[in-house]
Amino acid sequence: MSQDPIYDCVSVELELVSANTSYRIPTTTLTNKKLFVVYNKSDATIYYGGHNVTVDIGIPLEPGKMFSLRASGLYFICPQPGKKINIVILELQ
Repeated sequence: MSQDPIYDCVSVELELVSANTSYRIPTTTLTNKKLFVVYNKSDATIYYGGHNVTVDIGIPLEPGKMFSLRASGLYFICPQPGKKINIVILELQ
């Protein structure tokens, strides 16, 4: 008998070609996910929120910081074009 995993850990590296373009993270879909833990490994502040996130309304996540949130998906942006962003996401059921 196999069970669905209760967590999935994803390290995501994005190169943002356009400044202020939102990217949905994670692109994986853990069944019945209940909680995200996100850690910003990059050297730039990124912003997160809903599909319409902007720097003005997004919540900043500074380098080396983390947060947890109950959600099914988040969108991230970085105001610096061409910046490589590295975040680690732990999804939990």
